[in-house]
Amino acid sequence: GCVGKAAAWTEGVQYLRDGDGRFLEVGLAGDDGQIPFNPATQLVAKNATFIGALGMAEEDSLAAVRVIESQRLPLEHVVSHQLPLERVADAISALNGDYRLDGRTAIKIAIAPHGSVP
Repeated sequence: GCVGKAAAWTEGVQYLRDGDGRFLEVGLAGDDGQIPFNPATQLVAKNATFIGALGMAEEDSLAAVRVIESQRLPLEHVVSHQLPLERVADAISALNGDYRLDGRTAIKIAIAPHGSVP
């Protein structure tokens, strides 16, 4: 996930496909405390694989850059909101609350201090 909140991890687990789902958590930004997790229904019943990684090896980072540069993924959809610096408090409030901002789900919020980022 790109949110860095434990609640996003809980939501992401719900999207695992039954039978062979894989879940990778890379560098959760902070310890938000405990989250509900039921190994019987969320791991074993789905025959899921969970992987946690604090960071990426250099070769993985280079591979990720190549994928981004290939423009095969719709990365423009990752950032759900671009806000001016004056609205940083709104962004923080949404990410600490219900992930809603301006009537839409906040996935990733970019702060663009000098206007919109292309």
